[in-house]
Amino acid sequence: MHERTWCVALICLSAAAPGSLAAAQTRTGRIAFNSYRDGNSEVYVINADGGGLQRLTSNDADDTCPAWSPDGRKIAFTSDREGNAKSILCVP
Repeated sequence: MHERTWCVALICLSAAAPGSLAAAQTRTGRIAFNSYRDGNSEVYVINADGGGLQRLTSNDADDTCPAWSPDGRKIAFTSDREGNAKSILCVP
């Protein structure tokens, strides 16, 4: 549970930092986050107004801590798809 809180806090804090990766987040008007709503952690995006929810990952591994690329075209996230080792992956 502590990891979930950290990921959400990271996204909220970065959204307030001008000139950071969140600048792409602001330009696109979309927020990336992870949620356990489907039984394990997956990566989602949603419009800033709460509409347009989209699930980006779908697997048995935990996908957490999404972060926008500087140009706002991709999202990097951590995953335990390789077992206990965390990997950094990317989705367009």
